[in-house]
Amino acid sequence: MAEEKRLWLRLNRSCNNRCVFCLDALGHDGSMRPVEELHKAIKESLEDGGERLILSGGEPTLHPDFLKLVDYAREQGFGWIQTVTNGRMFAYAEFARRAASAGLSEATFSMHGHHAALHDNLVGVPGAFAQSLAGIQNLLETGQVVVNIDVVLNASNIDTLPDILSFFIEEGIFEFDLLYPVPFGRAWENKESIFFDPARASRVLPKAIEQAQGSGAVLWTNRLPPELLEGHEDLIQDPYKLHDEIRGRRAELERWLEGEPLPCREPDRCRHCFVSGFCNSLEDILNQTKTGQFSALGLDTKNEVSSNGTSPPSRTSPPTSQSTSLDALVKGVQRLEIHAESLQEAREGGRRLGFVPETWVLSLDEAPTEDPFAPLAEDWPRAERVGSQNPAVLDALLRGNWGPIWVLLEADAAAWMRSEKDKVMANPGNFWVQTPRFSGLSALCQRGVQPGMALKPLGEQPLHLVNLPACLLPGAKTHWEAPALPVEVLAQTTRIDLDLFAKHFICTLHRCFSLRCKSCNLRELCGGLPVDMAKAFGLSILKPFSNG
Repeated sequence: MAEEKRLWLRLNRSCNNRCVFCLDALGHDGSMRPVEELHKAIKESLEDGGERLILSGGEPTLHPDFLKLVDYAREQGFGWIQTVTNGRMFAYAEFARRAASAGLSEATFSMHGHHAALHDNLVGVPGAFAQSLAGIQNLLETGQVVVNIDVVLNASNIDTLPDILSFFIEEGIFEFDLLYPVPFGRAWENKESIFFDPARASRVLPKAIEQAQGSGAVLWTNRLPPELLEGHEDLIQDPYKLHDEIRGRRAELERWLEGEPLPCREPDRCRHCFVSGFCNSLEDILNQTKTGQFSALGLDTKNEVSSNGTSPPSRTSPPTSQSTSLDALVKGVQRLEIHAESLQEAREGGRRLGFVPETWVLSLDEAPTEDPFAPLAEDWPRAERVGSQNPAVLDALLRGNWGPIWVLLEADAAAWMRSEKDKVMANPGNFWVQTPRFSGLSALCQRGVQPGMALKPLGEQPLHLVNLPACLLPGAKTHWEAPALPVEVLAQTTRIDLDLFAKHFICTLHRCFSLRCKSCNLRELCGGLPVDMAKAFGLSILKPFSNG
């Protein structure tokens, strides 16, 4: 679902609630988007393969043409039409019936309490709870619309979450999305009464989740910090949903790339923000582009970087009037990672780059028949390490005894290390172990391994562990390196490609900790666990080191 083609269509900037945590309340000016503009957006999305239409606001049902827009979207070909709503308009039975008849598939109600005193206080309107509850029942009675509920977790309702979920399950709702507040608008104005202590939430969430799932409910989370979901890591939001955040703030981010500061960047706000890790990483790369000195770049020869150091623009990038060659942009690179099918491809790719790295590492798909550590060109240094996730390549490197072996640890490579256990243990310092980049959770589950369990048969050997927590393999020598930024993120325009950078962030930089990690002696030296790895294997694999 995270990669489903969806159109989020804002119908207006008007709302009949005044939620204390509304993230875009400052933009509510009462305006309604023209129908012609909305029709155009619907058609363009369908032409681009749109599958789901989500009507949002403000409060979308306040748009005078809401029902006609549902009908239009169905006639044009949208297979699923959803609205995110406070639900008060659906309290009018005829409105609910007409929405269902027009083709509304799903209504997501924003409900933040299980009784009027709590909910009405949070949405700022007396009587809102009763109206929204009537709207839920009216839509359920049509038998044509899926009804589910969003709950914005905050300091006022977090302790009563089990009661909130139980109440609505009894009302016939069996799907919920638990949302973390976004530090904008009224949420930031009311931050002292909105944001809550993670430890407090971690005591309530497991009970609420287990109770709801025991009743047959389906739960999702939205922007919830992963560390709050230990024991229920399957509920950690799919990292690919980060693309939705970028689409929603693209204009601001594009201006940031052009040199205009991002207005929300302040440490206190950022520590509450779901995308703060993305922004921190992007800022780091922006600073590197200003000097032309990069910590680490990566070249995958399959991505067809051209002879002038440029690659085709991504399909999601806005067109630009100019492109730039890498040698004009890059003045120096501390470490270059090259992935190639063969040594010949690696040499050709390296020559095309137009710069010489201080150090470089190489991963291959085919077994080399000659020394892969040899410099790619006259002025290049020897490779620092060479490796693969292919056992045939690892075999060749072991036989050749050319230098440090870089093991990209997936299922076949893990089996190879076990089969060559005696040779590995004879010289453990010769092996550098790192998990490969996986395109998503499904790929990781198919081919990935839990590094600690995969390497456990080797015992506590001083292998080199790259960009993985030390607690996964006690006795290993841990190294935290800047993940290599793919050159195609830089190559095709005069600025960073946001979509390609987001993909890079999701695959390599999006990491998390357990709340237990706060007690670890190595906490400040650790980069955490990749979020997809936490989803696949659980945060319990982290075993903090502490004097206690």
